[in-house]
Amino acid sequence: MTAMLQVIFMLFIFTFVALIVSVWVRFSTNNKVFCWFLEGDRSARVKLLKIVDNDFVVYGGDKYGVDPEYVRMVRYPMGWPPFFQIPVPCVMFEVGRFSPVNWIDCGEPGASSKEVAAVLDPHWMSLIVKGTKAGQITADKNMRNLLMLAAGASVIGMVTMFYLITKVGNLTGMVDSLSP
Repeated sequence: MTAMLQVIFMLFIFTFVALIVSVWVRFSTNNKVFCWFLEGDRSARVKLLKIVDNDFVVYGGDKYGVDPEYVRMVRYPMGWPPFFQIPVPCVMFEVGRFSPVNWIDCGEPGASSKEVAAVLDPHWMSLIVKGTKAGQITADKNMRNLLMLAAGASVIGMVTMFYLITKVGNLTGMVDSLSP
């Protein structure tokens, strides 16, 4: 009976936390736009800002215009599991420039990244002939190490959770035996 109550209690806690996080994300993004500000020193700052007067956002004391033509939808908060993320409008600005940056036409197209990598690699012809991709082995090894690390962390977390649940069960049993 105690084990069943513990499982129900843990499921309730996890469900309650997931519900609170989902509601918090929705309320924190209401009437806000996700903005990228490109600084002059080649850095970028990301801010979630409230829309003022239906057309502007304020950053650093300056007003920036939000043009619907340059708005793209992104999932926020970044890096969270997809079931917690929601789509929010996103705009990119250069600091000091009122109008947003055009996401599609950022300037004259140059060489693609694959073309440049092929030209800079002294063995590019042998790679083409063999049909291999440079860096594929290291990406697979890094992914395997990351998966093993995540699996180990989850096992440690489950063992810790089992230990805590058994301790709570023991304490509950002791309290039940002491009560008249």
